[in-house]
Amino acid sequence: MTCNLNATCGVSYRTYSAYKSHIYRRHSSQLYSSEPTFYNINASCTNNNEQEDVDLPVDSNIIYDDYNNELFYLDNDVLLDLSTYENKEEPARTTASLSSTTVQENPSVSTLDIKKSYTSFIMQLREEFLVPKNTTHVICCYIITLMKCLEVLLEAQAKDIIDDNVCSKASKEKSTNKVIELNVLKGVIKNVCHEIQCITKNEYQFTKSCEEFFSYYPPEEIIVSANDEELEQGYFIPIDKSLSLMLRSQTILTEILRNFQQQRMAVEIDEDLMLSYRDGHFGSRIDDNNLPEQYRSRIDFINLVAICPTKIFKDNMKAKRFLQPIIDNLNQLQVNGLFINGVHIKFSFSTMVADNLAAHLIGGLQLNFNSGYFCRRCYIKYADKNLPILMSKADTRTSTDHDKFIEKMIQNPYESPLMGITRKSTFEQLIGFHPIMSLPGDLMHDFIEGICPLVMMAILKQASSMRLVTYGEI
Repeated sequence: MTCNLNATCGVSYRTYSAYKSHIYRRHSSQLYSSEPTFYNINASCTNNNEQEDVDLPVDSNIIYDDYNNELFYLDNDVLLDLSTYENKEEPARTTASLSSTTVQENPSVSTLDIKKSYTSFIMQLREEFLVPKNTTHVICCYIITLMKCLEVLLEAQAKDIIDDNVCSKASKEKSTNKVIELNVLKGVIKNVCHEIQCITKNEYQFTKSCEEFFSYYPPEEIIVSANDEELEQGYFIPIDKSLSLMLRSQTILTEILRNFQQQRMAVEIDEDLMLSYRDGHFGSRIDDNNLPEQYRSRIDFINLVAICPTKIFKDNMKAKRFLQPIIDNLNQLQVNGLFINGVHIKFSFSTMVADNLAAHLIGGLQLNFNSGYFCRRCYIKYADKNLPILMSKADTRTSTDHDKFIEKMIQNPYESPLMGITRKSTFEQLIGFHPIMSLPGDLMHDFIEGICPLVMMAILKQASSMRLVTYGEI
């Protein structure tokens, strides 16, 4: 491998690892340059009448992958086996492509189909495999280069179909062949290349293609800064639009409605039952990973609603500006619902899942857990947290008490924090939400880090007092 990045370099290496080390050692400035240096692809094709093949003098290039932090060396004389870079653990995924069209008996593919398929391909690279935009631009350039070389190859192989010197039998056979004029073929290739270039020309064109073919819309921008402040914004994806796109599938909608009906019937039989899953032996052998897929929680099943810098939530006014569109959207869903495939689906807010710190932040409770009234369940003080108190004597928080304390704080803001309450909840305008009733306990914090250590400590103390085990053995 010879380094041609610099005219004065020209160093040759036998192994890729040595070549890679040289690149990082001598040409690191080019790797981390903000200007893309790999768009200039020399793809001039020459028509050589003495040879049947078409020469494709394409310069060697170094491509830096920002995501994997690896270098890929592309050379005319080197065959790169992409199968060695496949992730064998990643399950096969299908995307919209032309395969469903070409397998038909009478395939009919238009330029619009090619444009839609290519948009889906680029979107999968960027959204699923996190390929940088610069890399997708390189892929587009190589596809255009390939098609132009194919055009030159077809032109070189083109022959005159009509020949006055051939026999009549040969003429009769040729008359049944399907032919296309070379100018028409070149026009089709040129049109396809133009459409591919337009899709990845810039971010605006790519977004418009996603909207046209897949009804994918960019998130809404939320300005949280004041007019006289430095611009700060967050982004919000309307929940009603996401639900509408998901529930358009009749299969998904039918499964959800059937599940609701089954839960309703189970609750009518057993009023104390909230939610139960008792299909066979999965409860005792949950580690077998054989739980049916529809009952599993997967990260790609969680839909993004909004995103913003964490520092926005440290400012109460900015947090309200950011959360207000989300609250309005949730209230609209609860009031109006959605009409999907002729079915009116109603929604109601139930609970908000959060860890302990986030729950206190949303509920307007103190964020310091080392003093004062640190618990959002009861009014115990931090100094008394280790005292043995019966559950029947614990002074638990109620919605009525919480609202009274909020009124006192409004009348006298200098009393904040009051019984662990610092302000109104940022979700106070959300229908059905209350910081005391709608923020369930954090399983990891309250149970595994809270109750379990106390229970284990009591068990170990009892075992030690019974001389079943010593602290040294523990």
